Amino acid sequence: SAGNLINIYNAGGIAKAQKANNSNGREAHGYVLEDVAQNDMATVYLNGKITGLSGLTAGAIMYLGLNGAATATAPTASGSIIHEIGTALNATEIAFVPLTPITIS
Repeated sequence: SAGNLINIYNAGGIAKAQKANNSNGREAHGYVLEDVAQNDMATVYLNGKITGLSGLTAGAIMYLGLNGAATATAPTASGSIIHEIGTALNATEIAFVPLTPITIS
């Protein structure tokens, strides 16, 4: 979906994209700004602003959530990754500046 955080992985020497997810170690390498059907080509942005979101609080630190979503709440479950992905600029945009993820033991 538009605004989803994306994990880029190697599949037999080919770079592929999937939704990032804090519960299974799929860190966020980038994001998409348009809806993409499975197995279609996608434009993955590695920096800039994630737009078209809603309900954000300006200045909030944003983290990788579940199934490609961003959240203002860091995960706490064992085995999850805490991945700060940027800061909410306003109610609809995040400045995407990902930091190195940390795995919760």
